[in-house]
Parts: sequence; C-alpha cells; structure tokens
Amino acid sequence: MMVHIGSDGMIRAAHLLLLAVSVISVEDNDMEKGTNTHIKPVPRPKDSPIPGRFWDAPRNCNPHPYTFTRNTDICSRYRDIVLLIAVKTHFPHIDTRTVIRKTWGAKGLNSNFNVVVVFFFATPKNVHTQRAIEREHRKYKDIAQEDFVEDFRNLTTKVMGIFKWAQTYCSNAQNVMVTDDQIVIDMYKLVPYVIEHSGPGMQHFKLCYLYPCCTRVHRSRQTKYGLTKEEYKSNAFPSYCSGTAYIVSLSTAKALFSMSLQTPYLFMDDVYVGILAAKLNFTFLDSYKAFAGIGNTPSLMKNFMDSKYLTSPIMIGITDFDYRGKENYIMKQVWSHIQTSHSKEDEIEKNVVVIYEKDDGGKDMASWSELSFLNFLELGLIACVLVIIFAVTLNRKSKKSANKLV
Repeated sequence: MMVHIGSDGMIRAAHLLLLAVSVISVEDNDMEKGTNTHIKPVPRPKDSPIPGRFWDAPRNCNPHPYTFTRNTDICSRYRDIVLLIAVKTHFPHIDTRTVIRKTWGAKGLNSNFNVVVVFFFATPKNVHTQRAIEREHRKYKDIAQEDFVEDFRNLTTKVMGIFKWAQTYCSNAQNVMVTDDQIVIDMYKLVPYVIEHSGPGMQHFKLCYLYPCCTRVHRSRQTKYGLTKEEYKSNAFPSYCSGTAYIVSLSTAKALFSMSLQTPYLFMDDVYVGILAAKLNFTFLDSYKAFAGIGNTPSLMKNFMDSKYLTSPIMIGITDFDYRGKENYIMKQVWSHIQTSHSKEDEIEKNVVVIYEKDDGGKDMASWSELSFLNFLELGLIACVLVIIFAVTLNRKSKKSANKLV
C-alpha cells in the first residue's frame, strides 16, 4: 500500500513527535534553567588553529553591556515555541523585511507551526532612521533593537545579542535559528526537520552549512572580511557554520553567549561562533544539501524550480550571491513556487489511493476522500506519546521508591 502524506499532515505528525521528545528531555530542560553564566572551556587541543588569546582569556574580558531599547512580547503569546527565527537586519533592507513578512515569515503561516520571527537591529547613527525603525516597530511589533551602533564590524555583537534575547525574552523556544534577511525558507520542510533533530543526543548545530577546519584567513584590507595579524594571529580558522543560516537549541545558544563573555571579540560573527563552539567542544551537523545559492551548491532558482524539489533536501535559498540587486524579486518568485509545490502535494493527500487485492486475486481501486490515512497516523502517534509518558512517569516513581528504601 502506498500513501502520500501532505505538508499539513507532516506538520501535525511532527508536533506529536515533539511532544514525545519534550517528555523524554524534561530533565535536560530543568538543567537548562539553571545554566551558569560562567562555563569552563575544554582544554585547547595542540593542533587547534585558534590563537591562544581567544582560548585563555580571563572572565568578563568581553562583556555585553547593551540594553534592548525596542522589544517585542511575541514569544509570550505561545506556550511552547518550536523555533525562534532571529533575522539579522538593518534599516535599508525595509523592502526585504516586507517581503519576508508576506512570505515565509508571515504570522498566519508560522502561528500554525509554533514558529516566531523577530528582526534584530542595532542603533543607527541617524535620528531620522531611528524614528523610521520606531514606526516600523509600532506597525509590526516584531523588532528587537539593542543600543550599540549599527555597523558591519558589530555583527558579532548583534548575534550575541540574539542569544541573550532568546534566553531572556523567549525562554519557551526550543530552538533558535540565526539568519540573514536575504534568504528564503521552505517552512513546510524546515519545521519537521527541526523537530526530527530535537532532543537528547543530537548535534549542537543541527542545521549548518559547514566550513570545516582549516579555511585560510584573508589578510587583504581591500575586502571587508580581511583580518590583521593583531586581530587573528593564526592563518586558519576552526570549523564554523556559514552565518547565512544555522540552528541551535536554546541551551546551546545560552552556552555560546556565556562563553562569549570570556572570549575576546572578533567581528566575523560566523567565525567567532565557531571559536566559541570549539571552546565548548560542540558538534556540527553539516547540512549543506539543505542550502541552495551558496558556495559550490547549484543555482538557487535551478534547485527550487526542479521537478523533484519536493523530494529533495533543499529548504534554504540564499538570494544575494547569484541575484544581487534582485533579492526581493527572487524571494517572491521562489516562495510562490514553494507554495505551489506544497499545495499540489496536499491535493494528492486529499485523494489517497489504496490498492488492495480481492479474495479472487483481482485488484480494485478505492479512493479515501472522507477518512485520510493521517487520522490513523495521528492516532498511532498519540498512543505512542501516551505510552512514553506512562513509561517515564513509572520510571521516576520507581526511582523515588528506591531512594526511600535506601
């Protein structure tokens, strides 16, 4: 028997699995709440490309004394959040933010997924720009702004601010996605992926376009990514995720922020996060197949317009590499194709065809339009969740009884 499960069904089924994961990892979550602000790094490996000054720095050598002057209570509207998407942005990209709010970042879409999208700003030097940000904030109520200066070399400060904001104002989020604003995301694929990769035993970076050790350092000051020997003595970087998009659990975000307080500043935010990850011995799940339009991956449009797109792992599109100056148009085109692809998938689900054999060996076709296979799938998952809850509860009672006897 062959049955096709549509995107809506995948989301419902995934949420049930998430409930089971939450029950299993409840003790881990309790530990997260008591996370210390100071975490000891692992010993520095002899072959590490990271300069010693980043590893052996004193506590609070890199404080984060900034305040959120603009904030949103968006996370308080949910009991549990599967994913907080933190978008790094700045004021000139107002049209891009508008596109995001109408496509993959639409509130109506993401409320069904238990996903929230927040745009993170620093403070512009121009007072008129600041007033425009305030107007945008009053209209959409999805902006968080810290009081450091908006500048390319302050991107690392912005990312650390995201981690700080997540643990302070969105502690009910299970995962945090840090991303640029010039990307398009297939939310129908991403949410089940995140839930599947949540829980104990998973890599700390669960979605990552990985640059493995030891990428060569650029020294030219003619590029904005050039580093001097004073800034970074070594000629190679550790493993790190592209800053365009990566996902970590909330507990990982907390640990990264804590480690940043005792790690000297480096303006390259993605490399800096890689340094923090190395000091914490965190692991990466190289998810390069999920990305299009970056590095050596095929063209963004070619991937998303492919007839086999739905069965491919592609779900993150980077627009500003291949389509600089046309990012907003490309985002809208790709999102339209994503929606069309998944709506066709849902149409297939509505008319599930089951092939079964008659007693006489012949074959008939039966169409299920009233009762979807998903009903049975959901019932089965609910039963599994109840069994898990019962088993965990019984196990805890057994431990308590054993402790009393002792």
